[in-house]
Amino acid sequence: MTTAYQVLFSTTFNHSLQEVVFHQRKYAQSKTVIANLKKVIAHFTSHVKSDPYMYTVCRQALSLGVNGYREYAKDKVRIIYAVDDEQQLVTVHLIAGQQQDLCALLLDYVLQH
Repeated sequence: MTTAYQVLFSTTFNHSLQEVVFHQRKYAQSKTVIANLKKVIAHFTSHVKSDPYMYTVCRQALSLGVNGYREYAKDKVRIIYAVDDEQQLVTVHLIAGQQQDLCALLLDYVLQH
């Protein structure tokens, strides 16, 4: 029997989640946006705990020369995460719209911090 991986949400994830909520509130009520995002995050979390490699390698990160990140996409958002097999840990780094460019998000993050 395999041990379930723990899931850790980074500070960057929490900041990006706030930005996704802010953006999506332009198109739907806050309650609806939050409920949908909770559903997406719960679905993601339940799956990566048992099989963190079930989602694809993040191609945009790979094109930037950054290895080791995977991507989950559902309901117009994507979640970027990394897996640490030694610690049996999934670290969730980012949530963003599916059409958002990771390079632009990275630049925004660097400029803000």
